[in-house]
Amino acid sequence: MDKILIDSFTRFKFLGNPKFSPNGKRFLFEATKCNLEKNSYETSLYSIEKGLTKKLTANSGSGFKFLNDDEIIFKDDREKEEKKTSPSSKFYKLNLTGGEAEKIMEFDRNLSIVDIYKNKIVFLENYSKAWGNYSDANDEEKKKIEKQVEEDKDYEIFDEIPFWGNGIGFTNKKRSRLAIYDMSTKKFTYLTDGLSDVFEANLDKNSGNLVFTAITFENKAPLTNQIFIVNLMDASVKEITPIENMSYAFTHIFGDNIITMGTDMKSHGINENGDFMIFNPESKKILKRIHTDLSGWSSVGSDVRYTGGSTATVDGDYFYFTSTIKYACELFRLDKDLNLEQLTMTNGSIDSIDVCDGKIYSIALIDQELQEVYEIKNGELNSLTKMNTELEGKYIAKPNLIEWNANGYDYTGFVLLPENFDKNKKYPAVFEIHGGPKTVFGTVFYHELQYLANEGYIVFFTNPRGSDGYGNEFMDIFGHYGEWDYEDLMHFADLVMEKYPQIDKDNVFVTGGSYGGFMTNWIIGHTDRFKRACSQRSIANWISMWGTTDIGYYFATDQTDGDVWDKVGFEKMWNQSPLKYADKVTTPTLFIHSNEDYRCYHVEGIQMYTALKVHGIESRLVLFKGENHELSRSGLPKHRIRRLQEIRDWFK
Repeated sequence: MDKILIDSFTRFKFLGNPKFSPNGKRFLFEATKCNLEKNSYETSLYSIEKGLTKKLTANSGSGFKFLNDDEIIFKDDREKEEKKTSPSSKFYKLNLTGGEAEKIMEFDRNLSIVDIYKNKIVFLENYSKAWGNYSDANDEEKKKIEKQVEEDKDYEIFDEIPFWGNGIGFTNKKRSRLAIYDMSTKKFTYLTDGLSDVFEANLDKNSGNLVFTAITFENKAPLTNQIFIVNLMDASVKEITPIENMSYAFTHIFGDNIITMGTDMKSHGINENGDFMIFNPESKKILKRIHTDLSGWSSVGSDVRYTGGSTATVDGDYFYFTSTIKYACELFRLDKDLNLEQLTMTNGSIDSIDVCDGKIYSIALIDQELQEVYEIKNGELNSLTKMNTELEGKYIAKPNLIEWNANGYDYTGFVLLPENFDKNKKYPAVFEIHGGPKTVFGTVFYHELQYLANEGYIVFFTNPRGSDGYGNEFMDIFGHYGEWDYEDLMHFADLVMEKYPQIDKDNVFVTGGSYGGFMTNWIIGHTDRFKRACSQRSIANWISMWGTTDIGYYFATDQTDGDVWDKVGFEKMWNQSPLKYADKVTTPTLFIHSNEDYRCYHVEGIQMYTALKVHGIESRLVLFKGENHELSRSGLPKHRIRRLQEIRDWFK
C-alpha cells in the first residue's frame, strides 16, 4: 500500500458550516483546501441537491447566510482591490438557481453576518476604539482618523487585560459589537456599546427574537457573562440573566423560554461541566435544571479540520447538541422537560450539525475517514458526500484499544502499529500527549499520528486524568498537575511496553503540544526513559505564564490552585512548574513555538530551552514567525510541513 506522506494533508478537504435554508429546501456547506503554491487556504461553497454534491463557488463564500431559500449572502472582495488598512466589508448575493454573485453592500466597518430576519441583517462588528466613528465620518474626518492610526502604528498601548488573544492579535479596547442593519432604510442600530463583547447570538426565525451572551468591562474581562434578548423589529434589548455570576453557553430560544448551559465554576474550576437550564425570559425564573456531566462540545483532537460550524441548535420541540463522551463526540438532544436522549454511537466525532424539521445533517469524522457530510437517521449515519479520496490505497493504522481501571476510574488508550507489523522485530515508538488538558484522543483520523506510524514508529496515546469525556471528577486535576496525570501517563506507557514487547525501549520518544507540551517538559525533568523529546507550544513556568498570556491571569491560578501573592500559593505554582526540575533533565529536547502564540507564549519554551543549554543538554528551539497556537492544525501549509520535518528529523 502507499504511505501517508508528510504533506498528505495538503490534499485533504476540510469541511464546515453545514446549513439548511430557512424552509429546508437547500443544504450548503463549506470545503477548504490547501494551496501549497500560494501557501494558503481556499474555501469554496458546495450544495447537496437530490443526492448530488455540486460546487457553487470557487475560493469564496466563507461565512455565508441564507437570505431566503434561493439566495445567500457572503463576505468577499471579488474586485481584488488593494487591501485597505481602514475598516471595510463587502457583501455579495448569490442566487442559487443560477447566475453570478453580485455586490449588494459595502461598509466602512469590519463586519460579519450573524443571521438574517426578513429585511434585517444582524451583524457582529469588530470594533476598535482607535477607528472610533470612522464609518459615520465625512471624508475630511476620515483622513484625520487614517492619519492618526498611521502615526500610531508603531505603538501598542494597553490599559486592560487581556490585551491580546491567540489568533486575533492585540485586543486592547477592541470589542465585538452587535448591530441590526435595516436593508430598507440602510441604517444601523447598535445593540451593544464599545465596551461590550458579544460571544454568542442565536436567532429564533419564528418570533424574530435574538438571544445573545455578552460581557462588559473596562479594566479586566470577567469570567462570567450575561444573557440578553432583543426583538429585531423594534431593536429593544432586555437583560434576562437568570442567575448572576455564572458562565453561560449554548443559549437558544426554546419555544416561549430560553435554554442554556451554565456554571458558577466553584466546584471544579473554569473547565467545569455546567447544568442545562430552561428559564422564562420575562420572569427570569428557572423552570427546569439538570446536570448531565457532559461538556457540550467536541474535545476529540485531530489535525484534519479547518473551519467549524454550529454544534447546538433548536428544531421544534428539541434542543440538539454535541458532546464528548469517553473518547468520542456524539449527538444528543433534550426535550422541553430536559429529558436527555443520545442519538448516535459513532466512536468518532460529530463536528458540526444543522437540523430542519427533524432532518439532521452533520459533518463528522467517522472511523479512519476524513470529514464528510452525513445524514443522521434512527441512530445511523448515512454518507451524503465523497469529498475526500486521498486516503484510498494508503496504509492507515487501526487504533488498537487498551482499557484498564485504576484509582476508581476507567481509562482508555490507543496504539497504532506500522504496516506489516512483525511480532519478531523491534520498532521505535512515539508517545503522543494531547493538549487541553480537557480534550481527548479518540479513534478518528489524525494525520500526524498516522504519518509517524507510516514512518515505522509504534505510536501510542491516551487520556489521563484531566481529560474531557469522563466527567467533572476525572477532569479535575487542579492543584495536581504533574502528579495524577503524570502517574496515569507513565502507567499507560508501562502497559504499552508490556503489551508490545516489540518496542525498542532504547528508542522511545515523547511529544505533545500545549498541555502536552507542559507534560513533555514535566516528563523530561522526572524520568530519563525517553531517548528524545519534542515539546510544542508549552508551559514551563506557571508564574510567568500567569503574567504573559491571554488567559494566564485566571487560568494559571485556577489550574494550579495557587496564588502568586501568597507564599503557599506561590510555592504551589512553582512546584507544578516544569522549569523547577529542568536541572534534572538528561533528555535531548526540541522546542517548537510560534511568535504570535499568546496562549502559551514563546517565553515558556525559551525558558526551558535556556535551562537545558545552561546544563549542557542537547536542545534545539524552532520559532515559527507569524504563527500562533494553532500551528499544527491551521498554520500555513508550508509551516505545517516544516514542523513535521523538524519532529521527524529530531527523532531520527
